[in-house]
Amino acid sequence: MMVDIKKYQMHIIGFIVAILAVFASMYVWLLTIISPIFVFLILKFFKIWRSKERLMVGIPAILIGIILFFGVFSYQISDISTQNFENSTHTLKATVVPYSTEDASKAVYINTTYSKPTNSSMSYIVKEAKDQRVLTSGEVKGNVLDNVTEFHLTLKLPKGIYAINLTVENETITASALRETTFEIFRLYLYFPGLYLMFLLSSLYALFVFGIHIIRRGQKMGRKYEKKTS
Repeated sequence: MMVDIKKYQMHIIGFIVAILAVFASMYVWLLTIISPIFVFLILKFFKIWRSKERLMVGIPAILIGIILFFGVFSYQISDISTQNFENSTHTLKATVVPYSTEDASKAVYINTTYSKPTNSSMSYIVKEAKDQRVLTSGEVKGNVLDNVTEFHLTLKLPKGIYAINLTVENETITASALRETTFEIFRLYLYFPGLYLMFLLSSLYALFVFGIHIIRRGQKMGRKYEKKTS
């Protein structure tokens, strides 16, 4: 049995545009949360009126848009030579080189600058980002230069994604380092927060569609009642 493509032309176009809208909105957290509304408005623009069709087109568009985003995101961050980090008080800055690479044999160099002269050492704790297991910890001495203190830390890290807590006196900064393939980074980020966002956004979209559906039914019943009583 042949499928009439022309009959579903607007559905296909709306589906593609909705995917792109979800993908683009993922770069800004506020837009991510309201992306289900964007999907609804897009499908309405392409004249997809029935609630069932809106769910069948909208929810897969949200899921694919999220998967597409994390695929592109994983590719973008899988090979970054340098990444800078700074704490909220701007007193502690760290540079990680290389930030991300598939070559786990490469050492990780972390150059940290404290905005004040101090004789205190910098303590560090390296944790696996996924399960927060401590891989290593220790302290390094600093060098005072021009009223700032510089610390140099060299780490050998196996494959994985790591959170690195650096503390000088009462100031702390959290840096990170990636030692994984693009696919593994994609898999880890898709697991969390990807699955969480899939559930959250698709649920919000379904609730929004059902809410509109109930309002429309209420309006129809109200008009029927008015006709009967008039």
